[in-house]
Amino acid sequence: AAVVPGPVLSPAPSERRKQFAVSRLCALLASAVADALRHGRLPCVIGGEHSCAGGTWTGVTRALDGDLGLVWVDAHMDAHTPSTSHTGRLHGMPLAWLLGEDDDPLYGLAAGVLDPRHVCLLGVRSFEPEEEARLRRLGVRVILMPEIEKRGIDAALAEALAIATAGTAAFGISVDLDVVTPEEAPGVGTPVKGGMPGA
Repeated sequence: AAVVPGPVLSPAPSERRKQFAVSRLCALLASAVADALRHGRLPCVIGGEHSCAGGTWTGVTRALDGDLGLVWVDAHMDAHTPSTSHTGRLHGMPLAWLLGEDDDPLYGLAAGVLDPRHVCLLGVRSFEPEEEARLRRLGVRVILMPEIEKRGIDAALAEALAIATAGTAAFGISVDLDVVTPEEAPGVGTPVKGGMPGA
């Protein structure tokens, strides 16, 4: 199938409020992704960091008849909310928001588009206790990097896909490049020692 370029979304040059800018961009992104799916196209979203996942997966769920499964491939859990974040960085919050944990609305969209039973994190090796506690409470499966090293990537990925496809209408994969080693992805904003080989 032919590749059809979608829109390039950028914040308004005059917008100085980060949260509002991300909110507007994610709303536009959700509409673009839903529109692509409704026209029979498979969306591939490339963003500067993982906060775009809020708009991406909201858009997918809008166009889907049934639950969405998600494999979250990332060095981080991205499961903070504004009240638990140590840094206030929005790219550390999209998964919590997608799971309905929005103590302070982030994106101007309806939170809670994912069922925790259908989500699996893969490759995590940097997180705070609040994130770990939240995902444990919600019942989200997290496969940390040491477990991948012990079991092998094929077995870990098979488990993640089984979780994302059990009782769902479709599944997606959300990848943050910081999941690979810093040597192989030196340009990421939040590098973490170790990681999956990029090859």
